[in-house]
Amino acid sequence: MKEFSGFKSFVVGSRLKQPAVSVKPEGAKETKKAASSALSGGITAGVAEASAKILPALNEAMAQSVWGWPNVTIRKNTSEVKAPRDIIDTTNLRDSCDITNTDRTITITYTAPYANITHYGGIIRPYGRTNGDTFVIPARPWISSMLTGSNGIEPFKVLDFVDSAVNKAWSNM
Repeated sequence: MKEFSGFKSFVVGSRLKQPAVSVKPEGAKETKKAASSALSGGITAGVAEASAKILPALNEAMAQSVWGWPNVTIRKNTSEVKAPRDIIDTTNLRDSCDITNTDRTITITYTAPYANITHYGGIIRPYGRTNGDTFVIPARPWISSMLTGSNGIEPFKVLDFVDSAVNKAWSNM
């Protein structure tokens, strides 16, 4: 059985490629260079702004009642936890989030050992059960739901930040 160790790469914005800039009039080399620079700077600024604002949106998505857990859980220390609970529960998963960005990519990392199974779901053999029984953990995809606006969660529109920053860079040209 595979052991989960969190996931390291939920990448946002990997498709943010800079379009080619063309300027028609002859001798417009400086204009083309300035336009390309403004476009590149706008994309970088938009990704940085989205990166700075994405964590509260992730936390809000994680807190939604759609991810409620109706089952009793026996923890590793053998204590029993009653239902209902949400996926924030002990806050370890929520607090294990790390957001990083480069010029055009935002990377969301959850380091809690059960992050992967919580987000994508799967089949496990719970702690302390030696009879071979397995248990289905339903997928609770709070990250992808927040990015796409599914499961009743408002979308976090990364491209709106990029569009705004590009427009600002163009207007300052």
